[in-house]
Amino acid sequence: MPDKVTHQATGLAAHLRHPASRLVAMVNYGPERAELPLLWRLCLTWVELGYPVTVLDAGTRESAGNPGLEQILEFSFAQKYGQQDESAWRVIPAASGFKELVEAGKSLLDIESLLVSLCPEDGVVIAYAKADSLVPLLKASKVQPVLVASSAPDSLLASYLALKRMLSVKNLAPLLIDQSAGPSAMRASPARTLADCTKNHLHCDLKVVHLHCAPDDAPPASELQRLALRVLESAHPLSGRWSGWAHNATKMGAGQIHRSH
Repeated sequence: MPDKVTHQATGLAAHLRHPASRLVAMVNYGPERAELPLLWRLCLTWVELGYPVTVLDAGTRESAGNPGLEQILEFSFAQKYGQQDESAWRVIPAASGFKELVEAGKSLLDIESLLVSLCPEDGVVIAYAKADSLVPLLKASKVQPVLVASSAPDSLLASYLALKRMLSVKNLAPLLIDQSAGPSAMRASPARTLADCTKNHLHCDLKVVHLHCAPDDAPPASELQRLALRVLESAHPLSGRWSGWAHNATKMGAGQIHRSH
């Protein structure tokens, strides 16, 4: 048998044989009737493209009957989730877990190995949370959180404040989604108004992605696919490196993290 040859490309080839999972995010600022339908459509699109999806939902609090990220951080329950069907699309409650990470001054990058264990290889982990949580959780990453513009009452101010909070951190420019019914609607859309306000008052040009929707209808599958792949372009690759903090947290439990109930 020929000897195994090792050369400069060996490491790269090994990396290519082991695709990384990816971390992405979506901003929750209030109008769930605008956010959740697109979140679910994106998740379904990723699954159809072959990417298993795990949603860390900060809108749902963990409990004894519905454990989630809080229990994973404390007791290393990640293996239970990771053993599920690789084609599964799962939602994990994360309200308390995100709060504990923020209070401990930690980001999602500090628990990369736990996130990797939550999803099959080459999967997508999406953090769905408010801007005040996403800013510290995504620090040191270049993830572009998805923010869906909405025409719901009071949503313009709420979305502008969420944008302002995220733009206070370097490299955390959201991807603004416009769901307009046509060219004329785009010119006067909430997304266009938000982009103009951000440019005029925060001196930042936001990237606006247009999804051309018929009134009260879903975007075409082709546009959803383009958006899903566009979001992955700014995803953070999860290497699975085990940080000392995460290791201690899972071994020693809640004593390592300040808890607030």
